[in-house]
Amino acid sequence: MKASWSRLALIVIVLAGCGREKYWERTLKGPFVGRAFTNNLTTPPTSKLRITADATLSVHFNESTNGPVLVMQDTRGQVLWMRLLVPIAKEEEQPQGRITTLVLNKHKTENDTIKIFVACDWTDGGRESGLIYLNKDASFRSFALGW
Repeated sequence: MKASWSRLALIVIVLAGCGREKYWERTLKGPFVGRAFTNNLTTPPTSKLRITADATLSVHFNESTNGPVLVMQDTRGQVLWMRLLVPIAKEEEQPQGRITTLVLNKHKTENDTIKIFVACDWTDGGRESGLIYLNKDASFRSFALGW
């Protein structure tokens, strides 16, 4: 009987944790789409995270961009895509602040979405955390930040 109660308590704790994560995600500001980026990068990555067996995501800060550039590369180092992370919504003209630091922490796959958990500092929200959303094929979808 004691083992059953222990398992039940563990299940309740896990479910409560899942609920908190979903609530936190709903409080994020966004979704932001950023901007396409096609220039050459000369700076080394400030953060890297392997997303799939075939692809690694990295963050670069470039003097000309005024924000972080996400770079998805395959195992040979070929760039699959790049995205300038500017907190700007799809139909907006002006960004809602500027990201000054960005660290990739971990990733999690849910249904058709890869979620990248990040820590950042941005002018509209301060030191916060957020999510980068990728499609199942690891292409960029959007991102959202705490505030």
